[in-house]
Formats: sequence, C-alpha cells, structure tokens
Amino acid sequence: GAPEPVFALPRHRIVDAGLVGHGHVRARLRSRDGQAVGAISFRSAQGPLGQAILAGIGSEFHVAGTLACDRWRGAERAQVRICDLSPAT
Repeated sequence: GAPEPVFALPRHRIVDAGLVGHGHVRARLRSRDGQAVGAISFRSAQGPLGQAILAGIGSEFHVAGTLACDRWRGAERAQVRICDLSPAT
C-alpha cells in the first residue's frame, strides 16, 4: 500500500505536553487562529523529538505529522501523530 500522507502544520504552539504510556509524549497544539488539536509522538520520550516537545511548551513550531482517529473511552477525536518538528522563528 501507499505510505500515509504527511501534513505540515505551520506555526502551531505547544500549549501542553506530557508523558503517557510507556515512552510516548502527548501534546496539545494550537494554531494562530485558535484551533486546537491533540497530538502524540510514540516511543519518543527519551529521544530528541520527545524532549523537544516537552521542552517546547509555550513555543511555536512547524509540525509534520500524519492524521489519525484517536478512540478513547467511546469518544473519537482527530489526532496528529508527530513525525518531526522545527522551531518557527
């Protein structure tokens, strides 16, 4: 099959981030127009990507990721699976 498309989310602020599960990092991203989306980076807590997310709370980043449906306790939400990010300077 074809690889999943990777989307660019320019200038999104990390408004919250934390560790979840075994080595994953979850985050809440907000665009400049106020739209928010949940995000996750799997198995990244000890690596540079996870550390950048955790240290980047309050800062803007250009985020690259795939889109997924997060199903948790009967609720479904759009979620970004973060592949990479860079500071939006």
